[in-house]
Amino acid sequence: MTQILDDNSNVYQLIQGPDTIIALGGNDLVQSFSGGGSLIFGNADADLLFAQGTNDTLDGGQDIDQLTSSKGSSLLFGREGDDILNSSTAGRDTLIGDGDTLGGGDDSLVGAAASEAPLSPVESLLGGAAGGLIATNNYYFGNQGNDTISGSGSGETMFGGQGNDVLTATATSTRNFLSGDVGNDTIIGGGANDTLLGDFDPAGGGNDSVVGGEGNKVYINGNIGNDTLEVGAGAQSTVNGGQGDDSIDAADAGTGDDAGEFYLSGDRGNDTILAGSVSDSVYGGDDNDYLSGVEGTSEIEQGTVLFGGNGSDVILGAGYQKLIGEAGNDYLFSATGTDFFDAGDGNDTLDASQGISTTGIVWVAGNGNDLLIGSSLVDQMNGGAGNDILSGAEGADLMTGGDGQDRFQYLTLGDFGDQIGDFVSGTDKFIFQGANIGGFPAASGLNDAQLVIVSTYNGTTGASGTAPLFAFETATKNLVLDTNGTTEGGTFVVATVFGGTVTENDIQII
Repeated sequence: MTQILDDNSNVYQLIQGPDTIIALGGNDLVQSFSGGGSLIFGNADADLLFAQGTNDTLDGGQDIDQLTSSKGSSLLFGREGDDILNSSTAGRDTLIGDGDTLGGGDDSLVGAAASEAPLSPVESLLGGAAGGLIATNNYYFGNQGNDTISGSGSGETMFGGQGNDVLTATATSTRNFLSGDVGNDTIIGGGANDTLLGDFDPAGGGNDSVVGGEGNKVYINGNIGNDTLEVGAGAQSTVNGGQGDDSIDAADAGTGDDAGEFYLSGDRGNDTILAGSVSDSVYGGDDNDYLSGVEGTSEIEQGTVLFGGNGSDVILGAGYQKLIGEAGNDYLFSATGTDFFDAGDGNDTLDASQGISTTGIVWVAGNGNDLLIGSSLVDQMNGGAGNDILSGAEGADLMTGGDGQDRFQYLTLGDFGDQIGDFVSGTDKFIFQGANIGGFPAASGLNDAQLVIVSTYNGTTGASGTAPLFAFETATKNLVLDTNGTTEGGTFVVATVFGGTVTENDIQII
């Protein structure tokens, strides 16, 4: 049976059985039959519709309505207007903020309060009992408008739809699915095993803010847009930025036994990723990314591994980390001088100049034309393929240029004392800052008087010119700088050179 109310403000309660109620105009209060199965239309004006049974359908219609389910498994449509839709403690309700494509409104979809008996209409208006939220397996659809959707328990499904929506799962809940869809959405997860999407359709989007919540094994994907993604307090979460210039922050994530094991990927766009623990895996993905990790404590207990991916990336190491540039022209920086560098392809810069630790750094430069800047410690550098510049700085460094026309650079006397493993005369070169090593004038090569080749050099042996000059000792393979041309000191071993003899054309002064 269908009952049509008048345009006045009606108060109506079904008692005898399920029915269809059409309220028309007026601010109506309609309560369904407790046995369920009723269909109630609020239509115009601000209505209060209550599903007192299961399998009821409430349709608010126009204006600002409040729809409430008491026993679960009901379908609530807000339609037009800024509506409030409340699920039950029993769960399995479906809440839809705007049930058509033309209607809009900034709706609130709210889970029911915990451990309370079903509320009467008057109790619902006054607010009801306090407590946590435990209803489960509800479906919330915001559709158009700037909606606020608050879950009530575990197994919740929330779609914000169009507009700038706020979706929140209960902190103690699990296995929730929250998707903002189109618009700049705010999404806050609950407990473990949540799936949080900035946009359900990877082709649609907005600039979303997503926070992982308290539990473990959370999946977060920003999809399209410049998203801000924050890992929660749990562990073993997966975060993917998707398309856009995203910010992924795991720095304040779980501690102790719940720390880390995050998989953090920027995907496409110029992303910023801050790791949260030594056990994280960080991938910049495409484009030009900024990656920062967490330091380890030793070569055995290493820190975060950072992979730049494609693009020209900036990768910062904090100590005992692996910094892997991969493709692109990357900048890899070690704050302590204890990180492992693998530049990968591209023309990369590997910089440990600010290193302050007591151990050295290991470098693998890759296939491009790379710049390697050492620490004050004993560094191990391998330029790999390409025309590389190796500047060991202070410390007795072990340098290998690899294939290509490599340059071994010395800017001060303090940089001396290295070992060079594969110097090729006529291909590789030494580069010196002339003003800092005895006053050499700038030159692309030396003359015969500025470099002597002898078995051993004692300050004058074989010297036909005036100091400063260089000597290459064939017996020791040492390249020596003599700043005064006497036996009274002033000589410095630049490097022990394994490979060919160093000639005057192998030295460049800048």
